[in-house]
Amino acid sequence: MKKIFVVGNLTKDVYLKLNDERMLADEHSVKWLDISFDGSEHRYFRRLSVHSGLAVAIDVLNRLGLETGFVDAGHHHKDYRYILSNENRASIFVPSTVSPTLWQEPQDEIGAVFVDNSANMTEELAGNVAAFLGRHEDVTIGGWYLKGGMASAGGTINFVSEKADFVGDKVFLVGKNEIDGKLDGKTATVRFHLNDKEELLTVSTVRSIIASTIFGALLLGRPLAEALLLAKYNVENATLHTVNSLKKLEGMISGKEYEVIGASGEVKVETEPEQTVRRLMKKGKGILAADESGGSIERKFAARLIENNEKNRRDYRNIFLSLPNLGEYVSGAIMFDETARQHADNGQNFVDFVTSHGVIAGIKVDQGLVDIPNHAGEKMTDGLDGLLDRMVEYHNMGFSFAKWRAAFEIKDGLPSEFAIAKNCEILAEYAAVCQKVGIAPIVEPEVVYDGDYSIDQCAEVTGKILAKLFESLRERSVILGGTILKTNMILAGKKFAVQSTPEEVGAKTAEVLKAHVPVETGGVVFLSGGQSVTQSTENLASVIKHGPFPWSVTFSFARALQDPALIAWDGNNDNFETAQNAFRERLIANTAALRG
Repeated sequence: MKKIFVVGNLTKDVYLKLNDERMLADEHSVKWLDISFDGSEHRYFRRLSVHSGLAVAIDVLNRLGLETGFVDAGHHHKDYRYILSNENRASIFVPSTVSPTLWQEPQDEIGAVFVDNSANMTEELAGNVAAFLGRHEDVTIGGWYLKGGMASAGGTINFVSEKADFVGDKVFLVGKNEIDGKLDGKTATVRFHLNDKEELLTVSTVRSIIASTIFGALLLGRPLAEALLLAKYNVENATLHTVNSLKKLEGMISGKEYEVIGASGEVKVETEPEQTVRRLMKKGKGILAADESGGSIERKFAARLIENNEKNRRDYRNIFLSLPNLGEYVSGAIMFDETARQHADNGQNFVDFVTSHGVIAGIKVDQGLVDIPNHAGEKMTDGLDGLLDRMVEYHNMGFSFAKWRAAFEIKDGLPSEFAIAKNCEILAEYAAVCQKVGIAPIVEPEVVYDGDYSIDQCAEVTGKILAKLFESLRERSVILGGTILKTNMILAGKKFAVQSTPEEVGAKTAEVLKAHVPVETGGVVFLSGGQSVTQSTENLASVIKHGPFPWSVTFSFARALQDPALIAWDGNNDNFETAQNAFRERLIANTAALRG
């Protein structure tokens, strides 16, 4: 995640707690403060000074794990605000003139601009922001102040407001203790309560906490309702000195329910798997599949004469999972069980490590392919025995989603109807177990690319598999909105005489998916399935161009992302940086393909 540039004023809140000795009653028994208030001398019972405004927004975003930049604090004027409290009542005195909010062109690469409510949004400042946005159209902008009050100040300010991604009619507040939000046709409401707080939070501080929490959560790919829920618990549990970390907030909202209201007015409670799917299907990001089974990684290593031992497997996967800023390119990472029990260089286990860097941890839970009795040449996936206990353990370890693969070969009249039905029943049973414990399932029915068949044969077989799969999922009451389909692209087999062009792959894949994947499905991700590094990227870009789709679409590649890094690393950790650079290049290429 690139830096967030925070715009606002650095204010100083001075809390003065008074006692009755400082109050005089007039002839109407109304108490008045018996001190002059000229900013130079005060008599008080207790005094507490804290930074507010810009400092609050920065604190919130940093504790969400986001990096911030801002105008050098040494250039800031401080606007002092005095909060006087007595007998559970408070009055606030603010300066009659507010210092101008300074703009300093960001020197670092910026991913977002957050305008805090403390900003004195003059025409000049808005012009600077607008000019910056004009030169950096991929930068996200949002903030409380952009909600609407700016529009009356002039055309430039209105332009900045209209450019905002997460404000205006998309995220807003209604009422003293209620946060309402609207985004992508969905609305959500949560209530917050500050009545029992011993320490006073000013309206300005409350706004800074709420707006920056929502903004940061949405940048992290959290669904709108969850962003509002995080804001609720952050402001309710804030003190005058600090706010809460993302990990602490996640603990607070765990198991909490909130309502999501669709455009049709239908109200539903969003389940944990649905929340996870929304986060995983973050636009512009893929899902890393670093979950090769023991047999697969053994074959990879053997091809390059790398010794297949636990250390080398850990070092190899560390190339991918420890990539700096991995979260810029992927929303989730699928691991093998062995990896889940290994550790990153800093001593954290890999689950905690990737999660702390904003990447959702996933786990491969199937136990490989076995023969289907009395069906020569056909396979089914093993691993249902003891699955519930394993899923409970994985959930406790911090995994939020899982993956299960079934494989189908097209040859000699296969796959049979029986093999299709058997594997789809297994996939549905696995998905139901996942959702029972709060884990989002990825179901992966793969038509194996290494075969001799035409693109039309691939389309026909894939269509049959998908039709049966979703029939089986519905039979087991699997929530499709909390499920992701991982599927092959539609293309001719690797051994077929006429290979498919990217245009053919894109058109046929879009046709098959639109015909067979229900609109309520949480998302669709593509496996590379043995395609070459460049072939998979070109075909992905072509599929995207044949959208739009009723569900989010992205990639979940393994070899197509990892092979160049494996070659660069070659079992030698002296090549670690070179390997990571090769991996990053493939991530950049494939996230670019998502833009069509």
